[in-house]
Amino acid sequence: MARMYPEQCDINERDREYQIFEALKSIQDDEYRIYHSFNTIYINKKRHIEEHEIDFVVFHPKKGILVIEAKNGKNISYDPKTDLWQYSSKNLIHGGKGPFEQVRKNERFLRNLINSEFSG
Repeated sequence: MARMYPEQCDINERDREYQIFEALKSIQDDEYRIYHSFNTIYINKKRHIEEHEIDFVVFHPKKGILVIEAKNGKNISYDPKTDLWQYSSKNLIHGGKGPFEQVRKNERFLRNLINSEFSG
């Protein structure tokens, strides 16, 4: 069975992250290491401290790394005219760039972090 970090999910069962956590937890391969709410603190190029959070990071020694971003909401929309993603509340998703750009940014961040720590 996949190893989960943390072992339990302490958020509402109706939350999308909880549902994804439970689905990932059911993976029967014990080589998987799955991190929920993966947090890092780092110093950016301007020498400011920043915190970075990724909803899920799935590690497998042979298959690689998968980054997952969870979104809640019944009415998430994309407007091709404005090129903006938003919730039904009209709040923009990741500055309007949407969940796909958010997960790409998280993947690049994680790749750069690993490369800087382990020399490629």
